[in-house]
Amino acid sequence: MAKDGAFALNNFLQSKNRLSALSWLNSTSGLSHAPQWNCICKIDGEVMGSGTGPQKHVAQDIAANQALKTLIDTNWS
Repeated sequence: MAKDGAFALNNFLQSKNRLSALSWLNSTSGLSHAPQWNCICKIDGEVMGSGTGPQKHVAQDIAANQALKTLIDTNWS
């Protein structure tokens, strides 16, 4: 689950017919040639995961994996 977390989260939410509940807050910091991406994953407006990485997709995958784990652990529907 470490790679393609955003893909897995999208599939999970689609299976529940709740893909529209997903939103992202993305920001960068640092130098333009070496940005640090910060991504926050929200489900129904509630923060479910956050991630930081050198590329946007890396940070989103980390955040999505956290969100997916929380959703599965709580039997979210």
